Amino acid sequence: MGVSQYLSFQVPPRPLRGMFPYGHPPARVRPAFLRPQTFDQYFSEADFPRDDDSDELLNKAILARNKEIAPSAKEQSAVTTLMAQVKSALETIISTQAIPSAKITEVKEIGSFKTGTMISKKNIADVVLMFGTLPTHQTVKALGERIVELLKETQLREVYGVVPRDYGCEVAGTQAVLRLMIAVPPELPLQIDSALHLKPEVLKNNIMALKHATWFDDNAGQPAIKILVRIIKDIRTRCEGLKPLDMWTIQLLSHYCVTHTADRKPLPLAHAFRRFFQLLSSGFLLHCSVGVADPCDPTRRINYGFSLQEADLICRTCQFICRLIIHEKFDCLFGLNGNVSKDVASENETDDGLNIAPLKEAFFDALLINKPSQDKFFSKNVTA
Repeated sequence: MGVSQYLSFQVPPRPLRGMFPYGHPPARVRPAFLRPQTFDQYFSEADFPRDDDSDELLNKAILARNKEIAPSAKEQSAVTTLMAQVKSALETIISTQAIPSAKITEVKEIGSFKTGTMISKKNIADVVLMFGTLPTHQTVKALGERIVELLKETQLREVYGVVPRDYGCEVAGTQAVLRLMIAVPPELPLQIDSALHLKPEVLKNNIMALKHATWFDDNAGQPAIKILVRIIKDIRTRCEGLKPLDMWTIQLLSHYCVTHTADRKPLPLAHAFRRFFQLLSSGFLLHCSVGVADPCDPTRRINYGFSLQEADLICRTCQFICRLIIHEKFDCLFGLNGNVSKDVASENETDDGLNIAPLKEAFFDALLINKPSQDKFFSKNVTA
C-alpha cells in the first residue's frame, strides 16, 4: 500500500448494537467519546448461557399473578361501554357545534385500556381530544358538563359526574372512569394566557402521551410485552422504590427486554422479566448511562427526567428484587402469599439462615463530582 493510500485509509465506523435508536447513533452524528453500554448478559450469552429450566418456576409465578390482576370480562365491558357512550356524545357535540369554542379535530384512545395492559379494579380509560384552537378552562368545563348531560339523557338509570383536572376533565360513571386529555397540534403557536388556557406543559404532555400510545400500539403487539408491562405496573404499586418509574419508561424498557436481542429472536417472558430488573440494577437509568433513545423524541434518552436520588433509588431497589429472583422468593415478589399490601423491597427477607436486606442509599449530593446538567437530565419525562 502506497503512502497516499495509507494516509487516505479510514477506520470503518463502529457497528451498531441492534437497531438504531436502541444502539449507538450512526458515525456521522456520533460524538468522539462513547460511554460503554450498561452490562447486559443477553448480549454475552457465550459467557452467560440461558438456563431455561431454572426459569420455569418464575414463569409460572408470573402467569399466576397476571391471571389474578388481569381485568375481568365485566370490568372490560364496563370500560368499553363508557368509552362508546362518551364517544357518541362527542360525535353529537362536534356535529351540532353545541360548544362553538370546542374545535375538536380528532378523538384518539390511549392508556392502559387501549394498550391491553389494564389492571383489575382500575377501570380507567383515557382519550386524547385534539383541539384546533387553544383550549380554555371554561371550554373544557363546558365540554365535560355537556357530555354528562347527553349521557344522562340516554342512560336514565345511571349516575354520571364530571371533575375538572389539570389535563382536561374526568367523566365518571358507577363502574368506570374516562379521562379526557386535551391537546393541540405541535405546530400551533402557544400564545397562552395562564388565567384562561390550559398550561403549555400539560398540552405537551398530552400530545406526547398520544405519540407514546401510537408507538406502543404499532410496535408492541406481542403478548409477552403486554404481560410484562402489567406485571411491572403491579409490582410498582407495591414497591415504594419503583414509584419514580413512569409508564412510558416501563413500556419502552419492556419492549426492549423482549425484542432487543443479539439473534433478534424475542425473549421468553421469564427471561424478559429477569432482564428488566437486571438492567435497572446495573444502572440503566443513572445519568452516566447510555440508556436507549426515546423513539418518540430523538432529543431525549430513556434515563432523562429522573433526579439523581430517584435513579439511585430505582437502581438499589432493583438490586434487591434481583436477589429475590435469584433465591426464588416469588411469593414475596408477586404477593402470592396473600400479603399484597407489603412493600416488596422495604424489609429484610429471611428464610433458613438467608437474609436479603434492602440496600442503603449510595447517592450523596455533597460528594458528587461533575454533576450533570439540570436542564438536560432532570426535566421530567412526559408520560401517558
